[in-house]
Order: sequence, then C-alpha cells, then structure tokens
Amino acid sequence: MQQNPTQKKRKHRDPENLLCLVLAAVLLFEILVVTLTLVNTFKAPKPPERPNDTPVGTPPDQVDPGNDTPVFANGTVPMLTLDSNTYQTLSGIQSKYAILVDATTGAIVAGKNTETRFSPASLTKVMTLIVACERFTERDMDRTVVFSEEVLTYVTSGDYKDTSRTLPEVSGGISCIGDYYRIRDLLYGIGVASGADCTYMVVKEIAGSEEAFVELMNEKAAALGLRNTHFNNAVGFESADNYTTAREMAVIMTYAMQSNVIADILAVRESYPIKAYYMDGDVEK
Repeated sequence: MQQNPTQKKRKHRDPENLLCLVLAAVLLFEILVVTLTLVNTFKAPKPPERPNDTPVGTPPDQVDPGNDTPVFANGTVPMLTLDSNTYQTLSGIQSKYAILVDATTGAIVAGKNTETRFSPASLTKVMTLIVACERFTERDMDRTVVFSEEVLTYVTSGDYKDTSRTLPEVSGGISCIGDYYRIRDLLYGIGVASGADCTYMVVKEIAGSEEAFVELMNEKAAALGLRNTHFNNAVGFESADNYTTAREMAVIMTYAMQSNVIADILAVRESYPIKAYYMDGDVEK
C-alpha cells in the first residue's frame, strides 16, 4: 500500500516539532531560574532569630569567643592643669558654667565658674556611656536585649515621666514591647538621642537596677579623682544629689573621648533615627 505524500511529510516533521518543544522547555526553565535569582537578590534580608536571654559575658555559640575584651579599657586619667599665664575668664557667654581645655596638653585655657557645682542634666549620660563601654565586650555589641513592660513604665512614670523617648513604645498606638534592640544601637540612643528608655535597657543589662549602676558611676568618678561630682541617676534627672563642676565634667569628657566608640557616638550631629534601631519580629499590641 502506497503512503500518502502528506503522511510522509508529517513523519519527517515530528522530530522537528519535538526538538522545538524541548528547546522551548529549556528556555522557560532558564527564564524561571533568572527570575528567582533576581527576586532573591533584591528582597530584604531576613532578620536574625531572636536570641534567648543571654547574660552579659555569655554570648551565643556562633559569636567569635575571641572578642571578649571591653570596648573601652585602660583609659588614661586626664590631668587638667591651670596655666595662670593663659587662663581667661569667659564673661561674654550665656552659660553660667564653662571651661575651655587644650585637649593635647590638658591646660585649662579659659573658664567661667569652673569650680561651682551644678546639675549636669543629660551630660550625666557621658559617665553612663563610660561605665557601659568599660563592661560591654566587643562580642556584646551586636547582642540584643528586649524592650519590656518594665522599660515602658520606667519612662512614663515617676521622675522620668515625659522624659525623652527614642523607641516608639506608644507612638501612634503602636507598642514595641517584646522587640529586640542591639546594644550598639542602644548606646547611640543614649549619647545622641538622650533616650531614657535606651539608658534603662543598658543600665539593667549591666547592673540589674539603676541603683546598682549608679554605684558603678560614683566608683568611676572616685577613680578619676573627682571630689565635686556625685550621681544619683543614670539619665540626668536634675536633683541636689546629681551634680558636678565644669572642671570635673571636662575630666569626664576628656576621659570618655579616649574611647573610639564613645567618640564616634558623641560626634554624631543629627538625632539617631528610630529606623536605625534593630527590630526583630512582629510588633505586639
């Protein structure tokens, strides 16, 4: 029986059609692979898992155990000297207390009421940063601590009611209770945004309470040879028992600036943005 020419032609085309289908499938597969690659490239990185409650000095297993040195250690106690030949009275400034020090020599160049006690307000937090950075290690800096109901109560009641808040614990009806924040970011929150909430989270992490932390602050003041400085809180709440002088505040500041971490924090000119804080997990209502 003789085959129809049309049937012969169709038989010849079947391998060609199969080859086209294979090539089309390969092309679609490559397009899919490229698309998935691009999606993975541009999507936001997944935040790290929330850590368990790890005490200071006991970091997670994946952290390099070699980075256990304090972020600020072995600072030199500054010796400020009064040079009677160059000392000038700063009478043309608005501030009641002032001092100008040559940071390279320690010579007091000029001043105004340099030995008069006053409440240092948020300058108190410079000592807070010193005590914190002498106790936190390099491996602690990226460890996270939780924002708790206790922190919220701390900044919304008592002496600290209506104090500076940097974390959005009540902003727009949103609470960040249960969210975690890096210690590194909390230190910036202390030194730049002057946040009482950031201060309390760091204070509690180191000493367990503000009272215990303040004892460490006063021990440091004594170690620096300060006789007219005393702290009774870590935030800078003004009280008769929280005081220093311009001269002794200059000693504290000069000592603090020996720390690269503190120097970087205090060099920031604009308020540390809330979005820069590390947040992990859904916001709890």
